[in-house]
Amino acid sequence: MKLSTSLVGVKKINSNVPRSEFSEDELNQTAELILKAEGIINPPVIRRTSLESYEVVNGHFEYYAAVKAREIDPRKGEMIGAFIIESENEGVLMDQVKVLRNRDFNNESPIADTQPLNTVEPSNGVIQLESILPEIESLIDRKLQLISNKISEHINEFVTKIQPILNQPGKGGTEEGDTPPAKKPDYTGMTNAALKTLAAERNIKLPSKIKKDDIIAALQKADASQK
Repeated sequence: MKLSTSLVGVKKINSNVPRSEFSEDELNQTAELILKAEGIINPPVIRRTSLESYEVVNGHFEYYAAVKAREIDPRKGEMIGAFIIESENEGVLMDQVKVLRNRDFNNESPIADTQPLNTVEPSNGVIQLESILPEIESLIDRKLQLISNKISEHINEFVTKIQPILNQPGKGGTEEGDTPPAKKPDYTGMTNAALKTLAAERNIKLPSKIKKDDIIAALQKADASQK
């Protein structure tokens, strides 16, 4: 079993230790460091109390620092890395808590007072941060998938609305029932008698003696005046 941290929503965690026991200035300074590093180098140890809630077993200061970070920046401080006590890792975590986290720092040598209070070495902190990167990437992927699904829904809705408009015939096209333009008559192939009859029907007055070319010219002139 590999020991690693899990990302947990800060608002899902509770502590039975009052916040007033810790200095607000120190909590604020630590919260700023958590936000800058986008993680905590000394994750709290928590125990699941229900499907969606946890309680702090060890690391109450770190928990309240994470709460302060969420108050400063709700987006960046929404999640915090933590060691979750489960049935399969309870013995390992509780043994480490007893050995590494319940030490009396007041009994340490003066040299120890100058060292950081965190019991995790910086290199281990980097490893812990790297261990939660897959969970962060998975969370981002899920968010992106939700956004992609929403965009697809809006596109489909938009296409459904404009489809009837796209299916309408264009204003410049020929709609069903439109009469195609009349074909220009071939006057040259008609006899003089036929030409004179056509001219009479169109109220074109012609001399009694007139050549075929003159009749055609009169009909074409009448055609041009009607356009």
